[in-house]
Amino acid sequence: MKTSAVIRVCSLAILLLVLAAGCSPKENSARSGERNLAIVATPSGSVQNRTPMTSLNDGLLPVNTGPMRMGGAPGGPRPPQRLTAQWVEYTWVQPVSTKQVAVYWWNFENSVRLPLTYRIKYWNGSEFVAVNNPSGLGLENNQYNITTFDQVETTRLRLEADSVDRGLSSLIEWQVIQAEKSPDYPPVVSAGTDRIVMLNGKTYLSGKVKSVTPVKKVTWSKASGPGNVTIDNPEVLETTATFSAPGEYILNLAVREGKLTTSAPLKVKVTEPPVAQRLDVVYTKRYKIDSPL
Repeated sequence: MKTSAVIRVCSLAILLLVLAAGCSPKENSARSGERNLAIVATPSGSVQNRTPMTSLNDGLLPVNTGPMRMGGAPGGPRPPQRLTAQWVEYTWVQPVSTKQVAVYWWNFENSVRLPLTYRIKYWNGSEFVAVNNPSGLGLENNQYNITTFDQVETTRLRLEADSVDRGLSSLIEWQVIQAEKSPDYPPVVSAGTDRIVMLNGKTYLSGKVKSVTPVKKVTWSKASGPGNVTIDNPEVLETTATFSAPGEYILNLAVREGKLTTSAPLKVKVTEPPVAQRLDVVYTKRYKIDSPL
């Protein structure tokens, strides 16, 4: 591996460690009572070395601040980088309405420069266009910067930043506040990874949910399969299940948020335990150990 590649890999690893150690879960709303649509969005961006992109909407904020990294390349400090223009984007599977965003910038104790300017654009069905009458667009470090604009309804929202340092690593959290009286957004549900289970064995279920408002009800159930399925506690995300007969099953995880319900399937293949094999007979002979070692 070339020296430059090693430096990039090490830099990324250290950045992730700093973010993990220096961040803590906070409220998902920029201010109390507001609904953050970013939670149920899929993030993407032009930045190839930002990993993971989901850190934009994970609700983690820095509490133990420190520089991004000490030192730099072997034999000297971190070399300067050319400032670039970058963008990040949220995508929803159905239209959302918003007129306010909150952006959290962090300069890692002055080791990363904040962008000079940024702007908010939305997808109008054919192209990204700037929101009308934006007010805010602040660049205050280590706090949320609120920006308001004329209400838009869209499936994609983009933040474009100019003169960006270190791959837009200074953008810690980007929240999109749901507009008043706009349609509710259904929860995003994952039932987990498909698996193979032995008959009479127990499988552990671990569902994941992202929702704008608190979830009202969770239900695990059998959707199909040749036998009975016993679920220890079907009304919690993490539980266990056992099966009465071999075959292919589909379990269903349904989550209700307000009047909206989202379901996710989980495929389980139940197999017979392997047939026990008789141990071969071992015949021994008389022997003695005569070595001092």
